[in-house]
Amino acid sequence: MSQFSNIVKVLSATRISDWRLSFVPFIIGCVYFWASLLHLDFSFFHFLIFCLSICTSFGFAALGYFINEFFDKKHDAQAGKINKLAILTWPKQLFLFLLILMLCFAPWLILPTSRFSFILIAIEILCFLLYSLPFIRLKNTYYFAGILDASYAYLVPAMLSFHTFSLLRLEYHPIAQINFFFALLFFIGYRNILIHQINDVLGDIKANSKSLVQKLGVDRTRLLLQLLLFVELSLVFSFSLSLLFISYKYIFIVLTLLAYLIYHRKDFLNIIKPEAFLSLKKERHLLDLFYQLYFPLLSLGYLLSIDFRWLILLPLHLLILVKKDYLKNFFDTAWHQNVRPLLSLVLNYIIFLVFLMLGINLKKEKKSALEYFQTKNKDK
Repeated sequence: MSQFSNIVKVLSATRISDWRLSFVPFIIGCVYFWASLLHLDFSFFHFLIFCLSICTSFGFAALGYFINEFFDKKHDAQAGKINKLAILTWPKQLFLFLLILMLCFAPWLILPTSRFSFILIAIEILCFLLYSLPFIRLKNTYYFAGILDASYAYLVPAMLSFHTFSLLRLEYHPIAQINFFFALLFFIGYRNILIHQINDVLGDIKANSKSLVQKLGVDRTRLLLQLLLFVELSLVFSFSLSLLFISYKYIFIVLTLLAYLIYHRKDFLNIIKPEAFLSLKKERHLLDLFYQLYFPLLSLGYLLSIDFRWLILLPLHLLILVKKDYLKNFFDTAWHQNVRPLLSLVLNYIIFLVFLMLGINLKKEKKSALEYFQTKNKDK
């Protein structure tokens, strides 16, 4: 096996494919959003803060998955699931653990901190441990598992990132809107862990693991998921509108959200249908595309309106935090529906003007340039 293959195998043990393009882009989108709220101008130090924020976000996401995988080896074996960490040798597991710790904590040598920063970091790690440690293992409880997961995956990282950036600017912050946003993050996280429990219910039963889905049963789980989606939808819409009290420029987030909801209106209506709801994966994740793709880019766009030099973040974001399928579909759509028709229009207009200068009006001839030449060749 090549050295590159070894590195890929080691990194895959963190289940990087599960989080790099899912909740991490949203957390980094929150970072852009905080910077836009704080009207953060561009400087090398501020750019460094952004880069280190991405590093520590990757580190904490990897640490959470590492701890979970490490203590899930026995349960995954019982459930017949592949535990990627168990495949690695102990030296490789130790190397990966040390690498993750460095990625988590080294950035905080430069990132702005206060006592509250370290409290939030401690809470994040405590949540990881309470969730996974065998002698506690709140992951195996009906009610605490979802609260912990929603907290360490979304709420605490967002609070930490906001506090970190607020230390760069100590003036007034729009607390009401931010608290609204934190409430939204909790419901997003809780909805996602409930979906995860639905997907894993058969494996959990096989491994004798408890989950809220087993406790509630199919009908009440469906009702809870519907309730979570309605609350989440209400919060994201209300929060978007509340941003207009901060700046009219946030209208683009509101309009994009409205367009997104209108475009997916039929899918949202399926949420109220009771039949086979739990199997409708598309409806469960309807808002995730908005969080993972549109919200970060819109927040970055607002940041560009404050200081255009923040454009340096765009290629970094597209390279690391956007699914390649999104980019391919975007450029394909842009080419076929916008760029190509525009180029064709410009080219045809230039050809028309050139022929008009030669005394030939192609509109009156009702022919294209090619058809005109073909007609002339036939006449000869």
